[in-house]
Amino acid sequence: MKNEFSEIIDFAIDKEKEAIDFYNELKIHEKMPHVIKVLDDIINMEKGHINKLKFFKNNLPNIRNIEKLESIKLIDYYEEPIHYENLDFIALLRIAIKREDQSRRLYQALADNTDEQSIKEVFILLANEEEEHKQLFEHIYQDKVLIDN
Repeated sequence: MKNEFSEIIDFAIDKEKEAIDFYNELKIHEKMPHVIKVLDDIINMEKGHINKLKFFKNNLPNIRNIEKLESIKLIDYYEEPIHYENLDFIALLRIAIKREDQSRRLYQALADNTDEQSIKEVFILLANEEEEHKQLFEHIYQDKVLIDN
C-alpha cells in the first residue's frame, strides 16, 4: 500500500536525520582532521540519502507490488536516545558501526520485501552505501583502538 510505503520512507528519512545529528556530535569529540573529514563526508552522504528517499517517495506515484511488503519489524531498527556526556570516543565509534549496520539491514530488508525492480534497486544502493559507512568506521576503530592497544 502506498501509505505504508510512505511511512517506511519517512521512517528511513528520520533515521538518516538522526545519523547526521549523531555524526555532528561525534565530530565535536574528534581532534584528528582526517577523521573529521571522513565524518563530514559521511554527513554529506547521509544528506544525499535523504534527498534520494524524498525523490523516490515523491516520484513513484504508480508503485506496483508494494502490497507484497511484509512487516520489516521497524522496532528492530529503533534506538534509544544517546546521552553523550558519559561516552568516550571508542564508545561513539562502536555506536556508529552499529548504527550503520542497522541502516544497512533496514534498507536490505526493504529491498528483500518488494518485487518492484526500481524500488529494490534504490534500497540496495542505500544498503551498499550504509555498508561503506560501516566499513569506514571499522577502519577508524581499527586504526585508533586496536592498533593503539
